[in-house]
Amino acid sequence: MIQDFNRFLHWSTAALLYTICFFIRVSPNTLQEVLQTDLSLTFGQIGLVSAIYYYTYGLSQMLGSLSVHYIGIQRYLRFCLLFLIAGLCLFIFSTSLTELLLSRFLMGIGASILFFYTLQLAEKMLPHYRFSFFVALTNLMGILGALCAQT
Repeated sequence: MIQDFNRFLHWSTAALLYTICFFIRVSPNTLQEVLQTDLSLTFGQIGLVSAIYYYTYGLSQMLGSLSVHYIGIQRYLRFCLLFLIAGLCLFIFSTSLTELLLSRFLMGIGASILFFYTLQLAEKMLPHYRFSFFVALTNLMGILGALCAQT
């Protein structure tokens, strides 16, 4: 019973990180006015700040899914979380468009593997007959992160 709870707790932690990644994904839309006034960015530049995350995220997800089998999911996750935290810190202290772009680039790399990791935990640690439920729950956690960022 306790072992089952620990497995669920492990998956829940990964799902929470996935929620935070969705929050990060849509945050420039919420910060649009702040970015315009504080950094004197245009709408096009703010769009570029948002877009670079998606470009990096998509490419990193594709490359990460291929390389994770060679590196190992735990080591790859540590690497990605380091990039995610570095990107967040840089984003917080950014004073120019270049720093914002670099921070979003790092965040895109960092967030790319969390979906795979969360699903792999669900597959390996939780009952197999509940796998589709945990896939849906993982997606729900991501959507909740996006909703929180927009409010």
